[in-house]
Amino acid sequence: MMLFKKNKAKTLAQTSLHQKNYQSILLALFAVLIPHFFYMPVGLSLLMAALLVIWQVLLYRKGNFRQAQSRWLQYTVVVVGLGIIFLQYKTFFDVEAGCAALALILLGKAFEVKNYRDAIIQLNFALFVVASLFLYGQGLILAVAALIGVFACFYGMYQLQSYHAAYEEVLIQEVSSKQLRQQAFKTVGKLLLIAMPIMVVLFLFFPRLPPLWSMPTSNQQAKTGVSDEMSPGDIARLSQSSELAFRVIFPMPHSLPPKSQLYWRAMVLEDFNGLKWTQNDRNKYAAFVQQKDLSNPQSILPVWYQLPESTSRFQVIDYQMIIEPTFQNWTYALDYSIAAQPLQLKPDLSIQLPFPLTRRRQFEFKLLQPNPVANLEISEELRKRNLALPAQANPQTKAFSAQLWHQSGENPQRYAQRILNWIGQENFSYTLSPPLLNGDRIDDFLFRTRAGFCEHYASAFVNLMRMAGIPARVVVGYQGGQAAPDGQTWEVRQLDAHAWTEVWFKDQGWVRIDPTAAIAAERIEQGMQNYAQNTSLFGDAHFNRLQSQWLTQARIWADYVNYQWQSKVVGFDQNKQRNWLQRFSIEHLSQQLMLLLLAIISIIGTVIWYLSRSQRVPQSKLDRALQQLSKRLNHIKLQRLENEPVLSWLKRIQQHNGVDERLTKIMQLYTQHTYINNLSKAELRQLIDLIGKYTFA
Repeated sequence: MMLFKKNKAKTLAQTSLHQKNYQSILLALFAVLIPHFFYMPVGLSLLMAALLVIWQVLLYRKGNFRQAQSRWLQYTVVVVGLGIIFLQYKTFFDVEAGCAALALILLGKAFEVKNYRDAIIQLNFALFVVASLFLYGQGLILAVAALIGVFACFYGMYQLQSYHAAYEEVLIQEVSSKQLRQQAFKTVGKLLLIAMPIMVVLFLFFPRLPPLWSMPTSNQQAKTGVSDEMSPGDIARLSQSSELAFRVIFPMPHSLPPKSQLYWRAMVLEDFNGLKWTQNDRNKYAAFVQQKDLSNPQSILPVWYQLPESTSRFQVIDYQMIIEPTFQNWTYALDYSIAAQPLQLKPDLSIQLPFPLTRRRQFEFKLLQPNPVANLEISEELRKRNLALPAQANPQTKAFSAQLWHQSGENPQRYAQRILNWIGQENFSYTLSPPLLNGDRIDDFLFRTRAGFCEHYASAFVNLMRMAGIPARVVVGYQGGQAAPDGQTWEVRQLDAHAWTEVWFKDQGWVRIDPTAAIAAERIEQGMQNYAQNTSLFGDAHFNRLQSQWLTQARIWADYVNYQWQSKVVGFDQNKQRNWLQRFSIEHLSQQLMLLLLAIISIIGTVIWYLSRSQRVPQSKLDRALQQLSKRLNHIKLQRLENEPVLSWLKRIQQHNGVDERLTKIMQLYTQHTYINNLSKAELRQLIDLIGKYTFA
């Protein structure tokens, strides 16, 4: 008996696959690998996609893709793929390279799929590759993609049972492919629904553990958001994207400052070479490490912040920011904010991380109110740094600066205001598609083109201030934003990217001056997202299409849904789990594990009870007819054996009796009734009559 079982299992494992099996395996490969294509090198994605398409064409024409499963093609694809991975990442030991190699190995393994055993191994390996998607991220789209991949793998496993020589029930006749697909979808969907309660219980009650290891991250990913250098056109290009930059949560919504005061600082640019602005190296690496406890901001402020004369102490506004990955060290915060470790405060009033921001993270900040005075005194070195300009550049602007300086009575504040008034009164325009600048860029902008975006005005204003001997610098970040659909959070997008200036005045320190307000006050007061609705201000047709109302609203809602997923699901960490369990007076790990065990046992018991109850049906007339037939054939040893499938029994009778039209009709009607669609009453009566009248010839 044991030998018989082993031989039967061996035969089952080595049984050739049906055409439908190949199709379901190929469907699973498409569902599992397509999400990986968005993260892998382009060349590797094209190579793998081309091979999958070739297999699909061969399957459609010839019923299988064995013709494209040769060893030499397998080795060629794998070797070329590994070469592409190494050329892109220079290693096989980081997240992106490892996941790409895993996907390539899955495709390479498909070359070896010839029988039932190979197919089972392939589909189980595909489930492992599906799980690797979460090494790229844990967003809602990836979660949906993973669910589709899991469904496709289980669908393929179900089809292995439906189209297999060991299961005669569905090979008796040509069964409708559509009906079998529907049955497969129903069964797999039911299995996933049964698993859903267990998944929810594990999510809520299984202890959250810290990572057992860390994965190296790639440093070659493209950074998003503002850059650490700025030249004309940079922010204008960034402002043509409506991607989310960060989300802000104010525990007390009424504490949100006016939109015109929402300047989200990223970094300060002090060095100018005539073409672009960059960070100064000395400022780039200077930082003040804040203490962990910010309960008393008065006692831990950095030296460059001072209380205004009319104020005895600061008030603070708490807020949190969920920042998208930038793959750089800088973060964003409202001007005059402080933050605890790991964030670091910089002398230029910006805030940075000691490591690149490679994933979405949430940070807590405190906004100081009223705004403190920043750097009442500055060093001689800092003064020189913020007065430096290229020699012999922009002579027309220098002459104009000298004239305005004289007309202002050499008063820095009046001089700055005269510049702003001049910009507002002259024929300047605010546009995302300004003409190209030539020669001396500042001269060309101020006296010829007079059309630009925020970076043009900030750069020109700082040049004019420095030419008069007034320290000034460019600040880049974001300005404004818009409330999320639920009104509970504040969204800032790439189109809110902005550049403004800071000017150092004696007895005032660094003062923010935004020259954009002189030419486009609505941009500052309303925010870019509302200002952009007036498309007549923008000459770029692509931007107009991108910012169409329906597309912008769709992106806002998509980001909001993703935020809810990140906040409620991905962000359900150890602290949130502990707080949730405390609502039910669960304080200890032993209580948590006991409740988890009881919940799982209860769910499994309920499922078993439901399934057994649904299968416990009264004996039908058809069952009684089959039982009577078995008794009639008992004398010739052709009765139905215990647990023997009905169709297997009928086929055994046919083998003894030869071709019999009556028996063939019985098998066809029984297959139709049991595995496809229930027979009508007349057809069922016909089947019962055939069984009742059947005798062994």
